[in-house]
Amino acid sequence: MAISTISKSLQVVEDSLVGRLGCTLMDANMVSLRNVLLVGLLMIPIVAAAAGLQCLDQSTTGFLNRIRLDAQRDAYLVQTSSAAGNVLYVVQYRQNARCPVVLDRVVGTRRGASFEYECSVTGHVSEAAVALVTYDASGKIAAVVKAWLIEPKSLHFVSTAEKATCSQEGFSGADEGTDLMSRARAR
Repeated sequence: MAISTISKSLQVVEDSLVGRLGCTLMDANMVSLRNVLLVGLLMIPIVAAAAGLQCLDQSTTGFLNRIRLDAQRDAYLVQTSSAAGNVLYVVQYRQNARCPVVLDRVVGTRRGASFEYECSVTGHVSEAAVALVTYDASGKIAAVVKAWLIEPKSLHFVSTAEKATCSQEGFSGADEGTDLMSRARAR
């Protein structure tokens, strides 16, 4: 990963912290976090960034997948593809909005990896989780590269180091009238 990409990624994380916590990564208590993030970005080819309140333009991004996350709040997981890799967004449709509002996103830059939606994390079985996974030659999940819990109140991705497992049973979501948050609570 190029140093400029790492620097940009740290800036996105820092901007998010400033907006959410009112602190920067250069504050005395946050310097070690900056170092941890730097090492993490060098070792794990994933960039997680808070997206703020942007509009996801469906005409330019081209959705690969759209899965209902929370029916009550009209929120979805939307996967797109970009030059940087697969991008997974949490979006919410708001009344009279011309397009869905981006609440959060993660970018999976590992070549050959894809997002799975039917996942659970050790110690958090009743919480919705997604993961970036790789597949073996037969199409079965070979490894979970990285996993995120979905925070129920904010609907933001929360990175986790806990063990995650994913099933390939598929999830039709809107077709069944269910959503990932409800399914996770029912486990």
